[in-house]
Amino acid sequence: MYDFLSISSSFEKAKSLFSRRFLYEEKGFLVYPKGKKNLKPHLELEKINNVALWVEVIEDLDFVKLWELLEDKMIKHMVYEDEEQEIKLSYFNLYVDIVTLLITRYSQFKEKSFKYLKNRIFEEFFNKRTIIDLHVFTKEILTELISDFSEIMGRNPLVKITEYIESNFYKDLKLKDVAKEFGYNPCYLGKIFKKYTKEKFNTYLDKVRINKAKELLRRGLKVSEVAEMVGYKDTDYFICKFKKYTGKSPQNFKESI
Repeated sequence: MYDFLSISSSFEKAKSLFSRRFLYEEKGFLVYPKGKKNLKPHLELEKINNVALWVEVIEDLDFVKLWELLEDKMIKHMVYEDEEQEIKLSYFNLYVDIVTLLITRYSQFKEKSFKYLKNRIFEEFFNKRTIIDLHVFTKEILTELISDFSEIMGRNPLVKITEYIESNFYKDLKLKDVAKEFGYNPCYLGKIFKKYTKEKFNTYLDKVRINKAKELLRRGLKVSEVAEMVGYKDTDYFICKFKKYTGKSPQNFKESI
């Protein structure tokens, strides 16, 4: 026997979900949210709407912080289940305010700003099918903006990327993950990274790890401990890498100190 009350309830849920498809549609399907995402502890609504803060982050070429702000903005809209047009207008206004403030602060940027104020770009904000599409588009256009800004100001965003590697060398870092973190296409990042550092990504990462390993070995730590601390889960693999870059095994290095 059919449970007609259940059918009625499911129908009402489906209607409600369809009306909010901008928030929950995924690859052509409406996905019912199992539960609202909770606001992250560090999420402060006033910061999300503070244009000056966004511009300061761009001025610092702080990709990590910028993507955190952008993700927090998306989560905020999803948690509060804001209306589609309200969300699109919010993203659009934020973008225009960022560009306008940069133009106000930097006369050099004004000359290149026209490419960011085209009707085609403005229309993109209102043509996106889902909040994910809107989020990705905003991330892409801000990545391009930062690249132009850094070039105009004579600063290289790859400085931030190498700093990130040197602070996170002990993690399972891969080029594609770093590229995603900073909003780059992996192939493109690989090319400009090699041009900037004169080394491939994996070689640069290995050298950072081996230099850190030397410091730890000088402090008397065991080879197996050092291997894990600098990001190598396999001790034998670490030993091979260490020999490759130093000409000595980690144990011989310790004994020669």
